Amino acid sequence: MRFFPTVEWFDEATGTAWHAEYQSYDQRKDDVHYTVTAVRGELRTQGVVSVGIDWAGDDWRTAEFRPHLERLVREAAELLDQFGRSPGDGRTARNAFPAP
Repeated sequence: MRFFPTVEWFDEATGTAWHAEYQSYDQRKDDVHYTVTAVRGELRTQGVVSVGIDWAGDDWRTAEFRPHLERLVREAAELLDQFGRSPGDGRTARNAFPAP
C-alpha cells in the first residue's frame, strides 16, 4: 500500500542493517503491522511490530505522516530487538511513542 513505505536503515553503532516491510493494516485498532528483519554480522532475527497510527487522523497524505511513521517503525523495531523476540513467537511490540 503506498501510504505504508518499506523502511530501511543502518545502525553504525551496532553494525545492524534493518529492513521493515509493511504487512497489514488493522482498521479496527488503527494499527499498521510490519515484519522487521535485523542483520548483525551472521545473526539474522525477525519479528513483527504493530505501530498505532491514530495520531494521523483520517488524512495520511500530510507531509508529517511518512517521516513520523518511519520513525515509529524504527523505534518499535529497535525495542523489539532489545527484548529479543524470535521469529514465529507470536508476540508483537506496540509502540508507546507520542504523536508529533
